[in-house]
Amino acid sequence: FFSHMSPPSMQPVADNRELLYTMADVCPYRSRDHSFLLFVVQNPSQLAHDVQQRIFRTGGLQVAMGAFGETADTVTPASSESHFHHMFAGDVLLLAVCEDTGHQVSHALFNYYLLPNAASADTTVTYLNGVAVLPRWQGQGLFSALLHTILCHRRTLYLACRTQNPRIVAGLQKVGTVYPLVHPSQEVMKIAAELAAQLGHTPSNGYDPDSMVAKKWYPHFIINSTPWPDNSDCGKRMSQLLDQKAGDCLISICIPFDIQP
Repeated sequence: FFSHMSPPSMQPVADNRELLYTMADVCPYRSRDHSFLLFVVQNPSQLAHDVQQRIFRTGGLQVAMGAFGETADTVTPASSESHFHHMFAGDVLLLAVCEDTGHQVSHALFNYYLLPNAASADTTVTYLNGVAVLPRWQGQGLFSALLHTILCHRRTLYLACRTQNPRIVAGLQKVGTVYPLVHPSQEVMKIAAELAAQLGHTPSNGYDPDSMVAKKWYPHFIINSTPWPDNSDCGKRMSQLLDQKAGDCLISICIPFDIQP
């Protein structure tokens, strides 16, 4: 679907609230200093191409660039295309919009994975596939608000991610108990292993089911078939955030507080 699209270019940030109200559920969120609208967009890959372009060019690209330390002078067509593919490839896209300006300030991407071999045949994991917050809006609790929104939107037993970023793990801890930070049960370890396998990590290629760690993933980090080399702006940002030299990532499983016994 995306392979025939040209890389979207950036346009001035715009107020897309009128458009978003027609296609998404909305939840209000109030931080200490500001009010936000959190829009829940289902099946973003099925949006009309011009709608995807508008959301991305007038806010989404700026958010992604800010998260990865890029500027208008340093962003490349390859990284712009990667950000675009990534933003619209999931099952759910959450957009945080500042109520004062109508501008996008954050987004998060989620996928649903059905685990047929888990303890329950219909076990589904809500997987955090990415999150970005503009630097000037960090510290407003937006990540936690986005997590609470996805949990309210679709009740889930397991919220999961693959990361090495301690900020993401800390965000998960605000909404539930995170494994393996807490010693996991055999059931949680089995769920992590099955999710890891669907993400391409197996014991034969370095996944350790006891520690829930996938070995040496980040040195080969590729998004949507576009590698982020060490000398690129995205590569530099990844190096700042993550220990790419070791390259390990953690499969974290979070059981939300409101469904725990």
